[in-house]
Formats: sequence, C-alpha cells, structure tokens
Amino acid sequence: MSETTLAEVSKAAKLRVAELAKRAQRASKTPSKSSAIVETTTIETTAVSRLPYQPEQIGAGAFGLPSVLCRAAVFTARGNSKGPRPMVRNELVGVVGPFEVRYRGEAQGQDDLDVLGVLFALWVENGRSRFVVSRHALLKQLGRTTGGQDHKQLLNSIHRLRSGSVDVLHAERGVGQVDGFLSKWGYTTPDERGQQLLEIEVNEAWCTVFGIAHWSRIDRQQRFALGRNGTAKALMAFYASGVAPFVHRYETLAKLCGLDTTHIRKVRQTIRAAHKALVDVGFLASYEAGVDNVTVVRATYTDSQARFLAKRSKPRKPRE
Repeated sequence: MSETTLAEVSKAAKLRVAELAKRAQRASKTPSKSSAIVETTTIETTAVSRLPYQPEQIGAGAFGLPSVLCRAAVFTARGNSKGPRPMVRNELVGVVGPFEVRYRGEAQGQDDLDVLGVLFALWVENGRSRFVVSRHALLKQLGRTTGGQDHKQLLNSIHRLRSGSVDVLHAERGVGQVDGFLSKWGYTTPDERGQQLLEIEVNEAWCTVFGIAHWSRIDRQQRFALGRNGTAKALMAFYASGVAPFVHRYETLAKLCGLDTTHIRKVRQTIRAAHKALVDVGFLASYEAGVDNVTVVRATYTDSQARFLAKRSKPRKPRE
C-alpha cells in the first residue's frame, strides 16, 4: 500500500471518528424511551427474548410458575419465619414426581416464590427478560404495603433469588438443568417521582424447563389473600400443578412444604389448618382430613386441566 493511500485511510478514519462523536452528542441530548419510566420498562438494547409462557396460557389475574418448582421443597413454608435463614449446601429437597432436585444457597421461602412469580409475569408483560421496575410497583403487584420494612424484605428476596441455584434432573428422561433464577440485578437512576428503580434480568433458561406446557397457573388474589401462611401457599402451588383427585399422606405433604416431621401431630394440625385456609380463599372446593391422609377437590381448573379431566372421564372402548 502506498504512502498516499495510508494518508487517505488515516484521514477517512479521523472523519469517521468525528462523525460518530457528533452522533453520540446528539443522542445524549435526545430523551430516550427508557427515560420516561412510570412503572416498568424494557431495556432498549436487549434483544427480544423467549417467553416462559404465553399470556393466554395463564390468563389475567395470575402468574405462571414452573411446575417442577411447585412440586419440590425449594421454596419452603419454614422460610417465611423471621430471623436469619440457614444456608443450604447442595442438598436434596423433598419432591413429588420423577425429579431429583437439589438446592444451594440461603433458604428460600414462599414469600420469595411470590416475588419470582411476579418477575416471571413482568417478563411476559414486557416481552423481554430484562426490564426496569420500581420497588414501589413491585410491592403493589405483590399486594403488600410499601413501608420501609416491606422494601427491605423485597430486596432480601431478590438477593436470595439471585444467589441461589437449583439442580433439576428428570429421572425418567435423564435431562435437566442447573441454574439460578436471576441472571443479574442492580439499581438504576430514580424516576421523575424519585422512586428507586431496579434493573432486573430473569434467567431465560427457565423457558426450557421440560417444555412450555409444564407451567402452573397461580391466582394472585387467592395466593396473596393467604398472607404469611407459608404452608397454605406451598400446598396451593403443589395442587395447582396437577389435576384432581388428590389423596396424599401427611408425611408427603410435610416433606413437600419443608416442614419438620419430628412432631407429626403438630404437623398434621398445621396441614389441616392450611387446607381450611385454601377453602376460605376459594382455591379448594373441599377437603377431607383423614387419619393418615388428606383428600382435596379443586374449586377451579385451567382450560387445559379441564380438557384433561373431561377426556379422562369419557368411558373407554373395550379392547377387542
């Protein structure tokens, strides 16, 4: 290459740099779409992501949860208690179904599962797994008050969701995954009302947890009406992941909720009270607490569950 050509290239490069600098300066003076944040917004630079479920699949007034999380004691009833939570070190958790589930991190509770469910819903609503939302808006979506202690509890939940990790293995298919719930989170510039904004990215790996059909519908109003009743919330998630009829032993339900079965009599009382609470909020139509097990009947079903029940109720043709 000649010296003249090199000089021309150098001059062209300098002009290009100057042009880019002018563009950047103009862009900094132009309000971006993300600067007009009210409640939630997506990050404009994030590519369109896969959705964990379709809005019509779950419906209005509800959020979706991976069914495997509804059937495993990753989010326990005991985690709702006040005070420091224990660290779990890659331990097997109680599970119903053909799964092997391990968890590592600070113990998660049903209050954390509430937060995760709302974050999944915001992912679907925004069309992207990465979005900005105010703490105030999150608390409102969770049906909570917005005092200082509520903000602190919310941030603690987000910390646990970011740091915890779950190993899920489908024993029959031999497939699974090892992942946390949030890829990252942090603070960003407060909005025009001075509300603190959080930038959150949900881990997209949860899109592929054994297929899109394996998501359970959780009615927000019913769930949040249960308040701090962690046992009732754990049972609600479990029953939402399947269809009737349900007959389970107290020991199985206790394991699923992460309850200590040392004093089984007290555990049975807790489980019976939780079922009554589920009837009171309209999730269960009825339940029968026997000596060894509990039988429940759901009040409502999703469209797919109703179709399954209708198909199963049809008389089968006798084999020839």
